[in-house]
Amino acid sequence: MAAPRAFWIAYGASWAVFAGMAVGGVALLADGQPDGILEHQSAGSAARAASIHASWAQFGRTELAQALMAMDFVFIGLSFLACVIGGLWLWRAGGRALGAAVLLGGLIAYGTDLTETTAQALQLFSVGPDEGLARLAKAMVAPKLWAYGIAQVGLLIGVARFRPKG
Repeated sequence: MAAPRAFWIAYGASWAVFAGMAVGGVALLADGQPDGILEHQSAGSAARAASIHASWAQFGRTELAQALMAMDFVFIGLSFLACVIGGLWLWRAGGRALGAAVLLGGLIAYGTDLTETTAQALQLFSVGPDEGLARLAKAMVAPKLWAYGIAQVGLLIGVARFRPKG
């Protein structure tokens, strides 16, 4: 049983948005922030977030950072949609454990990434650098990456295992 077309659309679109963010993020790289937006995710303190914001402002990149942050919300939604469609497809195709892993990984990734990106966006769009929000964003990075990894590996295994024969 082949993966449904809606899965491929959501999955492909999520990776296209991710690629766009990666390409756009190159312009945010600076001496003080060699990892750009990734540095902002793991800033961990208001002082570090303020330093990153100042660097972006100095080079006229604040609007770009805000646009990339908005794109991250689109990525999160598309990625979660792909995990739900893909996980349910795997479940129905007979890979119940694999489908459950994809669904659970996708749900955890969605929750942690949404929390992290919201904490970052609040700092970037409105409240400014904030100690609690910076710590919250940093705390979400590791579980988010693990959950995305589990979901992505599960999807790749499922696509290979349940592809049409012939």
